[in-house]
Amino acid sequence: MVGAYQEILGNMHNLFGDTEAVDVFVFPDGSVEVELSDEGDTVADMLQYVQLDPGKLLTQFRDQVKNTGLDDALQQQFLEEFEAGLYGYTYLEDE
Repeated sequence: MVGAYQEILGNMHNLFGDTEAVDVFVFPDGSVEVELSDEGDTVADMLQYVQLDPGKLLTQFRDQVKNTGLDDALQQQFLEEFEAGLYGYTYLEDE
């Protein structure tokens, strides 16, 4: 993807940040190779961009989960999901 649309996607004002960029190689035999050339921003990156501390948010979330009365396994699941989202890519990604 190139051009204005790509530039709009990568602007910080949309709070999704930079998209990942790939290099695509097409060889004479018809085979194709795709390499990740630039990683996109994470949710944590974007939170820091607007002066929020992802580590502090994680600590506060952890404290709130502890006070729910849920069993330990479910608490751990909530924390893992939150952390994966926090340090994951801002755009939709496969699991």
